[in-house]
Amino acid sequence: MDMVAIVHVILEVIVVVIVEVIVEVIVEVIVGVIVEVIVVVIVVSVVVIVEAIVELIEKVSDVEPRLHHPKIHL
Repeated sequence: MDMVAIVHVILEVIVVVIVEVIVEVIVEVIVGVIVEVIVVVIVVSVVVIVEAIVELIEKVSDVEPRLHHPKIHL
């Protein structure tokens, strides 16, 4: 192999490694953002569901005393 071919191979390897690293970093960032968004959506959904259940329980407990009025005898 002459010197030009060796330099060409070395440059190709360097370019391939750089491109692989850049692609890997971009993929990691994108996957990280997607996972973070999914986690936030799940947490917010759970919080909303729990708040709705608590609100429903409070409404039921507010209604419950009204159901047990003593009978009025005339």
